[in-house]
Amino acid sequence: SDFSGVLGKSSHFTWTTSDGDQLVIQHNMGTRNVIVQLFDNLHYENVDGPTVSRVDLNTIIMTADTPPPPGGWTVLLQSVL
Repeated sequence: SDFSGVLGKSSHFTWTTSDGDQLVIQHNMGTRNVIVQLFDNLHYENVDGPTVSRVDLNTIIMTADTPPPPGGWTVLLQSVL
């Protein structure tokens, strides 16, 4: 499949233990159509569970039951046009 013209901007952020159980990300992609994926920085396995709230066109808030472990999580963002 050809995804040209479908995928927009992408970015990544690190969510560390010191950030606590909530992370606010200003992604500035200008859309709520943002795919969010997390992975563990120690084992590189996907992380399931944190809630993602798309509060406006440029901001998401992620909330987890507990803070990330030492090493943290990487948050991948991809906008969809």
